[in-house]
Amino acid sequence: MPHHLTSTAPHHQSAVLITLMHQADIDPSFPIIRLAMPDVQLAAWRQYARRAITSKSPGRGILAARWHARHHPAGLACFDTRTELDTTKTLCARPVVAVDILHPDRLITALVKQLCAIAQITHCTHLSLALPQTPTLDLTTIPLNRTATVNQDYTIG
Repeated sequence: MPHHLTSTAPHHQSAVLITLMHQADIDPSFPIIRLAMPDVQLAAWRQYARRAITSKSPGRGILAARWHARHHPAGLACFDTRTELDTTKTLCARPVVAVDILHPDRLITALVKQLCAIAQITHCTHLSLALPQTPTLDLTTIPLNRTATVNQDYTIG
């Protein structure tokens, strides 16, 4: 298991651990991706995930969210940076998805907070999120650096 990047309530049973995805998470994460993107095939997911997790760029990868003491991810965020025509740098996360009957918003919030940290490290001033459904939480309450803004697309497909 890779070193965790962030954690809510560390070592508590309800803690959410955020890690960079590793090879062993690719196949167990496929059902989560299919919820957000039903037409994605396993071979395409494997190829995409392998390229993303082996990237040397701090602005490209896949985050995995899991509950403390759980082996498999319950949420994912695939991210990459892009430079817009006006030279604005944006961290794009597509999709950001979580699977939990009771608390999917806790997983999404933890993923978005880590994406904000990555945006700061990679000098992105914008964060663009694609969520499979409108979340019940207000993502604008998540603190960003002074100049960053969040764009919530809410569209998949």
